[in-house]
Amino acid sequence: MNEKQKATLIVSLIITLLAISLVWQGTRQHARLLENQIETAQAELQASISTMEAFSFTPYRKRIKNLLETNPEIGAAFATRDRQLLLNTVLPKYEAMQLENRFFKIMHFHLPNGRTFLRAHEPDFYDDDLTLIRPMIAWVNEHQKPTSGFEVGRFGPFFRVVEPIFHNGVYLGALEFGIVANQIRDLLEREEELHVTTYFDQDVLAKALLFDQEDLPQLGRFQLLSHSREDLFHHLPASINCSKPSQRLTMAGHSYILYCRSIFKDFQQQNIGGILVLQDITETLAAKKTFLLQSIIFSALLLAMTLFVVSFYFSKVMDVLLREIKERKKSEEALRTSESRFRLLVHDLPNIAVRGYDQQRRVVLWNKGSELLYGYSQQEALGRNLEELIIPPESSFDMVAAISGWLDLGVTIPSSECTLRHRDGSPVPVFSSHAMTYKGQGEPEIYSVDVNLRDLQEAQAKQVMMAQQLSRAQKMEDIGVMAGGVAHELNNILSGIVSYPELLLMQLPANSSMRSPLETIKDSGRRAAAVVADLLTVARGVAKATEVANPNNFIEFYLQSAEHNELCRCHPLVLIHTNLATDLQNIRCSEVHIMKVLTNLINNAAEAINGRGVITISSSQEQLEDYFALEHDIAPGEYSVLAISDDGPGLAADDLNRIFEPFFTKKLMGRSGTGLGLTVVWNTMRDHGGVVTAASSTQGSCFKLYFPTCHEEITLTAQETDLAAYQGNNETILVVDDDKQQRFICKKILTAMGYRVRTAASGEEAIDSLRDQGVDLVVLDMIMTPGINGKETYARIRELHPGQKAIIASGFSQSEAVKETLSMGAGQYIKKPYTMTQLGGAVQMELAAGR
Repeated sequence: MNEKQKATLIVSLIITLLAISLVWQGTRQHARLLENQIETAQAELQASISTMEAFSFTPYRKRIKNLLETNPEIGAAFATRDRQLLLNTVLPKYEAMQLENRFFKIMHFHLPNGRTFLRAHEPDFYDDDLTLIRPMIAWVNEHQKPTSGFEVGRFGPFFRVVEPIFHNGVYLGALEFGIVANQIRDLLEREEELHVTTYFDQDVLAKALLFDQEDLPQLGRFQLLSHSREDLFHHLPASINCSKPSQRLTMAGHSYILYCRSIFKDFQQQNIGGILVLQDITETLAAKKTFLLQSIIFSALLLAMTLFVVSFYFSKVMDVLLREIKERKKSEEALRTSESRFRLLVHDLPNIAVRGYDQQRRVVLWNKGSELLYGYSQQEALGRNLEELIIPPESSFDMVAAISGWLDLGVTIPSSECTLRHRDGSPVPVFSSHAMTYKGQGEPEIYSVDVNLRDLQEAQAKQVMMAQQLSRAQKMEDIGVMAGGVAHELNNILSGIVSYPELLLMQLPANSSMRSPLETIKDSGRRAAAVVADLLTVARGVAKATEVANPNNFIEFYLQSAEHNELCRCHPLVLIHTNLATDLQNIRCSEVHIMKVLTNLINNAAEAINGRGVITISSSQEQLEDYFALEHDIAPGEYSVLAISDDGPGLAADDLNRIFEPFFTKKLMGRSGTGLGLTVVWNTMRDHGGVVTAASSTQGSCFKLYFPTCHEEITLTAQETDLAAYQGNNETILVVDDDKQQRFICKKILTAMGYRVRTAASGEEAIDSLRDQGVDLVVLDMIMTPGINGKETYARIRELHPGQKAIIASGFSQSEAVKETLSMGAGQYIKKPYTMTQLGGAVQMELAAGR
């Protein structure tokens, strides 16, 4: 047998083995492909079901609760047992949810005895007893707790959410949402393009009135809710076991995978049904057979062609092999060139330090990144020992031992964080990885890749700082909610202290000995009201930006104010310097709150100096970049900046981190401050869309106020304070307030101004009072208990007297209810406790309005 014959035989055997291997491997791959297809389909089906449950059913557990919490009028209407009123109240919500989800069908109101009070979807059908067929309703009425789950009722299977309804602490009954259970089938058919049907326990399904159970396919104890008799599921074998996750079957000449999922659970988490999904795998099985046939034909042709080529063109094949050898040599040369280029690339890397060293720890490679990271040039580092360059003395023993252990014992140096040394002696934190190579003579060399960790550590520290700022902001928001509620109650109490002295002073002669005590009481009341105003500012949303001003003007106003004169008297050794920018842009702001911010910060600076020193007030125009804006949760752009700095001893780091927290103070509480000053500053700046920053050192402290700029003209105007300008002309005013003292004060003030005054202690009383006789103006409180609030009162008054003029007087800030009442037509808003000037001005402005 010559070489050619040997080559022919060897090649033939190789081709034959390859063909057999190809067929065997292809067959295995197709079998595995089918299994993978089934596993993938099962996983995707489960994921789709979970996603659909999460987005189609689960959210309604919160929706019904939120509906009742955000719409207390529903509970109030249910409490009256007025079916038409309840229907009118909930119908818009029901219709909106139907538009959002076409499978949302049911909205029931159930009485505690189990009878239906109202069906929003079928209002004429009510008072039927669901106790026996609807255990979910009976459970909620018994336990007065919410529940949810799938349930089959008179109209078929639904996902139902039932929430108890309370009004003024009294259990009224339950509200039920119902979503058609077929929503999952519909979504899977549309999204996954699969054959889908649902099945339910036949005993559970027997409760439904919409299905003729005799016409439904039966699988054991389950019945299918298939579309029609032509549906594939009508042809399922009766032997199908719904407890199996998947099973293969053949119907009408097609092969299928049937997936079963028990997903419908009642409110007690008992399985009552699920879905069946059919996946057609006919084409996949046919493809497997086709592949086998094609593989056999291909292998035979390949073997025949190979024998032909080897027999007649062997010499040509040898020529080809020789050319391949030459090409391989060229490739090896190209590889060496590529390695050379790679070494050059490694050398020029700027941000990653790559260094190599031999058995004596002498440097053999020192790239550009190493020069930048450690401070030594390549010429300075090559040939020198690592201990001389970058290994700190305290770490020298451990690092030398680790290198020796790898070279002598084969113990690999693990990748880890370590601290090396810069040329100037400063520490260099790095993440270091190591690799070992061998030169031509078998001599080992170790290469290390070092990544600088300093930037990462700084970023982590910054992230921790931002998280602390967010936590502090959230804590201040929570305390603000509490402060707002306290302030509302205090404002009603302070109304008498602020207003009674003004009424009494109007009746006393100028030389009365009682005038001085009354003036003292009035001043004390105003100062108490100022503290309450600080509490409201802590509650946020009070310092609204309503006027346009230039920040430089506020500094000038302060330097001419009584507060500045008092500061100079108390701190005669403190000097105030100003450095104001001439190009400072206008801002939109609340004048009274910005003046209070300046006063608080300047007073704090003076007290911090505690002796001789200088306070510098400056202004500037700055363009804030994205990183600063992101750090402080404000928008990037143009800002007008006010800075108040002092040359006092500065603040401790711990104090600086807590300085804006409510009631945190280094002063003596009750004598030199309330602990709210800097909290007021922080909240005022947030309400203006800006931020306050604080920096401190042993040379002093600096607070900066960043205001978003605007391009509008200045709108600040002087306020009228002459009481004579507020006299009425015998107009009739109705005062509505649930606080007896507040009604009396308001009536006295308005009567003294020349108005005829009527009063009402509740919204209901006010409406009754206006049925027969209208008034020129209504002074309306917003929060009244018990009964309807100010917003609802005004809405009903407008039904009796369209265009009725009104002003709102409230002890709380401008809530959403206040804004909505103003949008309905109320013209003014004043905050309790109010002075005669504030009340008189608001009344006169509203009476003069052209509405």
